[in-house]
Amino acid sequence: MDPLCFKVPRNLQETIRVEHWNLPYFYDYYHFHEECQITYILKGFGKLYSAGFNNDFHQDELYLIGKNVPHVFKSRKPESDSDEQEGEAQAISIFFDGDQFTGFFEEFPEAHSLVSLICNSKQGIKVISAKDTELKGWVNSLLKMEGFERIIQLVKVLSFLTRNNEVRTLSALKHTVTDPIDSNKLNKVFDYINENYKSPISLEDVASQINMTPSAFCRFFKRRTKNTFSNYLIETRIATACKLLLQNDITVSESCYESGYNSTSNFHRHFRRVTGYSPIEYKKRICQA
Repeated sequence: MDPLCFKVPRNLQETIRVEHWNLPYFYDYYHFHEECQITYILKGFGKLYSAGFNNDFHQDELYLIGKNVPHVFKSRKPESDSDEQEGEAQAISIFFDGDQFTGFFEEFPEAHSLVSLICNSKQGIKVISAKDTELKGWVNSLLKMEGFERIIQLVKVLSFLTRNNEVRTLSALKHTVTDPIDSNKLNKVFDYINENYKSPISLEDVASQINMTPSAFCRFFKRRTKNTFSNYLIETRIATACKLLLQNDITVSESCYESGYNSTSNFHRHFRRVTGYSPIEYKKRICQA
């Protein structure tokens, strides 16, 4: 079974992507991506498959999977759509650029164990039971954090893994793959969105960048990002607006138009859906932090 090249939908303002999965079953394509992945299983069980290891996974276990390591968390898939129930598979997943972290921490002798941990993540790493440790709370708190605070918290999580006796390596070998064709297509799409989000972008516009029909592109993008094109575009624009709102001299109205919106009502609706706050509430919250 050939692994699928997956693109984690991190926008330009995200060094770390944190996702809360609350699903009928886990994403079931055998895949790989450029980012390292930490996954804390909140609910559910099944089998973690990779090129170098197969491992049963259960609630309150944590896994660290390295860059370009093919893997899939396989849980029971309902026999029909009518049997699907949200919440049967729950996890928090953190995606980050391992090369970026090791490049920075290599300069510090005190952080050599952290660098080794990230390098060894290509073999798969498991924390057998994290329920009664600080780890679960730290991972949960990453969902609510933003900016540099999130980076500091991730370093705490990684540091914990370097000194915990419950940590196990899942394979004696490092297994990685790359798919330059799919990777190049996805990078071209993301580059186009990041360069043009201030202007109207149609589905036809972005599909034409990689010579696909709109319907084929929608399937391609959803399967490889677990996100829709329209939702990713919204998240990119709202992330830009959040960054602009951190500047004292930028008004909410200015952040709306500078992030690609021409309707304040759509901007406010999308902003609340993505962040959980209105733009004014968000600006006050950040200023008071």
